[in-house]
Amino acid sequence: MLTEFRLPELGENIESGELVKLLVSVGDEIGKDQSVLELETDKATIEVPSPTSGRVREIHVNQGDKVKVGQLILTVDDGAGAARVEKAEQPRAAARPAQPKPESRKPPQASSGSSGGSPLAEARMEEAEEATRRERPAAPQVVPIRPHEPEPS
Repeated sequence: MLTEFRLPELGENIESGELVKLLVSVGDEIGKDQSVLELETDKATIEVPSPTSGRVREIHVNQGDKVKVGQLILTVDDGAGAARVEKAEQPRAAARPAQPKPESRKPPQASSGSSGGSPLAEARMEEAEEATRRERPAAPQVVPIRPHEPEPS
């Protein structure tokens, strides 16, 4: 069954963005939540994940296009309609040598202290934090003050 993947809502007041990079091609197998494109908005560059898995049948946008929320991006075949075809082809499949399945890109797993964003965004955040540490002078050391006690005579 063919599924249309449209650009989802990306956040409050974000209506469109420029397609920086397509991460998939026609014929690629994609997994649910796999990043399929990088989109630059006026606030950030983000990776947009696929809401479904399957084989990319058609790409409806090009790199550099301005893409609006709700615009058709990809057509994905989830393979549900192909189940009957696979059963009919099973006797012939046994005669053919096994073909290795192409590896599908999986989204990076968020580690326990990460923001859950893309690796690019996390790297930029780390760079910004490092720059802040370099620019900020070291805090003065605090020495506790003891009340003045007269010296014994």
